[in-house]
Amino acid sequence: MKTCELAEDGREQVTGFRMAGELLGVESIGLPTYACDVDCAGKHSEIWELPYPPVLMACLRIPELQRSLTDAMAQEIRRNRSWMLALGTLTARNSASPHSCSMSRRATRAMGFSGKHFILRMSRADMASYHGAEA
Repeated sequence: MKTCELAEDGREQVTGFRMAGELLGVESIGLPTYACDVDCAGKHSEIWELPYPPVLMACLRIPELQRSLTDAMAQEIRRNRSWMLALGTLTARNSASPHSCSMSRRATRAMGFSGKHFILRMSRADMASYHGAEA
């Protein structure tokens, strides 16, 4: 799934690509509306809604749920931080390699796919947008 936000000049800016088992919408916690839009890239997608206040209350009663949710949110923060550092230090052309490696690790971990052979279901324009460049 591709997440996007509208840039100040009205262009669509790709902000991420999510895979099975990853959190979606964490950036919207505490906001009155969603912070980004989502486009399902694959034909087989499934999203589980976890309403924030009820999940928060359940975390208070179920320590395992709290630990799992905290781990998933921390992983998302680390991935975003790593990506921001890569964007700040690499050219758009060179940032494709760390992005592909990240997608490879995530596909292997989340879905048991090969870490060497996988299909990126995104357009060149989407990849360029994600890398902060023009297509």
